[in-house]
Amino acid sequence: MSDDLPLYDDDNLFSAYQDMRSAPGRLNEVLERPAIWSLIPNPENLVIADLGCGAGDMVRDLCAKGARDVLGIDASERMIAEATRSSVHPRARFLVQPLETLELPENSYDLVVSSLALHYVEPYDKLVKNVWRALKPDARFVFSVEHPIVTCARREWQTDADGERAHWPVDHYSEEGSRLIRWLGLEVPRQHRTISTYLNVLIECGFVIEKVLEPVPDDDAISKWPRLADQRRRPPFLLVSARKM
Repeated sequence: MSDDLPLYDDDNLFSAYQDMRSAPGRLNEVLERPAIWSLIPNPENLVIADLGCGAGDMVRDLCAKGARDVLGIDASERMIAEATRSSVHPRARFLVQPLETLELPENSYDLVVSSLALHYVEPYDKLVKNVWRALKPDARFVFSVEHPIVTCARREWQTDADGERAHWPVDHYSEEGSRLIRWLGLEVPRQHRTISTYLNVLIECGFVIEKVLEPVPDDDAISKWPRLADQRRRPPFLLVSARKM
């Protein structure tokens, strides 16, 4: 992948990601999406920013649920182009902007959400401070990331002599920073940070942490998609709901 392009503007990754989005039984659909919606307050009449909005799915859904104004932000021109094609709505707006350089207006938002984007962002503390400034008092910041147990290694199961998944390696967990993760058949960068960093930065910025989730598949999901059973052996996602004091 080219270092000169935003991640999802790379031809190979964008194509692989589009193929993945059409596959049934995806972890995003089965686990992450229901979990993040369980943390999002009723969006009716709220002014909302979606950080790392991708193709605009959440922007579209928030608008459909009555949000007053939703700004979707993503570094990828391709993703924003996809979002504007699929999320045409009078209350939806989109902005091409890297989250690392984003400056949201102060005291302007009732809710900031981010779905599986912050594990690409460095520095995290700068973004959290910006989100805190942008939120109105008592407003919420709700986000999901790949679980640090996932980002600390190469995102590959260790297998036994018969090719069966034996265990998930956890390695160099406390050493934060950029990692190359094997994903969609490609080497994709992630920013690894510990659970304590995700939470303590929020606390230090003045947030109150209201809920933390580490969802795994239930029996019904495994019955429908048996390959998801291994996801009970380690959580794939970390989700946090925090409120501005």
